[in-house]
Amino acid sequence: MSRWQGQLIGVTCVLVAVVMQGVGQICFKWAATRAARDGSSSWRGRARRSRHVLVLGMSCYIVQATFWTLALRRLDISVAFPLGSLSFVAVAVLSSLILGEVVGGKRWVGIALILTGAALLGAGV
Repeated sequence: MSRWQGQLIGVTCVLVAVVMQGVGQICFKWAATRAARDGSSSWRGRARRSRHVLVLGMSCYIVQATFWTLALRRLDISVAFPLGSLSFVAVAVLSSLILGEVVGGKRWVGIALILTGAALLGAGV
């Protein structure tokens, strides 16, 4: 396998890890707000669905850690870690699409800056 192919696999692993982290965060937020809305102080009754979503979020983090470790085998940490900042983008987009959160103009500017930085790093891989 060439160095270029290894780096492509590493970047792909980072992107999978980013998506898993984003989905995990959305699951945590959904479970927390659902449990609070149901008035559940314990994990019984109507909060059972929240528990399942919470477990799904934790599972996403296990998958995320696995892909992150695979990425670190192929990429320098000085490349992988900044690319990991794409998780901020994933969370903002997913929270808007799934949770209906409002992402304002300043946040979109910040997201654009993160994307620009990630693109510059990715081009230098």
